[in-house]
Amino acid sequence: MIKNTLFLSAMLIGSILMSACGEKGPFKVVFISGSNEYFSDISLLKYKEYLENNYEDVEVTLLQAGGELNQKHEYSDLPGLEALENCDL
Repeated sequence: MIKNTLFLSAMLIGSILMSACGEKGPFKVVFISGSNEYFSDISLLKYKEYLENNYEDVEVTLLQAGGELNQKHEYSDLPGLEALENCDL
């Protein structure tokens, strides 16, 4: 199930990138990783590198939650959200 979801996500992002790259400067993508349980930042970093190495004019920003954990074991801080103001995806 997870592999299917990742594959479909990759296909969707890839098709968007192929149609949008080069139109008005770099295509800006922002990934947000806030999971304390699954370490999504590790796989998103590899995905970031893949997109930047295989698609021309793509800039990927990876935001990572941090700070202290609250009572639900969730991170309390997510710096860099201003990157969402200028992203394409």
